Amino acid sequence: MGRIICSKHGGTGIALTCSHISDAVSNKIRINLCSINEEFLGAHWLCSDCLKIYKDNTHNDEFVEDFFGIFQPVCSQCFREWKELHNIVIIESHDISI
Repeated sequence: MGRIICSKHGGTGIALTCSHISDAVSNKIRINLCSINEEFLGAHWLCSDCLKIYKDNTHNDEFVEDFFGIFQPVCSQCFREWKELHNIVIIESHDISI
């Protein structure tokens, strides 16, 4: 797990999120939270729009490599607090038909 220096929590672990989730955490707004779990890369968190893009293009290896470049580290404690604040339930990628 990577580490980040958060202005609120200091040195802490990270959650890797798409920019939409990162913005939602920063602005304390509610959006859908989905996850994908890659064997070697671990869990990544993304909005339903980014999940749709990912699922529509998983057959393209070049796309998948580029796609993982969209993820940004977010303080894991801020991420947890955001989920609790909005009572967010994680939607697993295999639970969504897109």
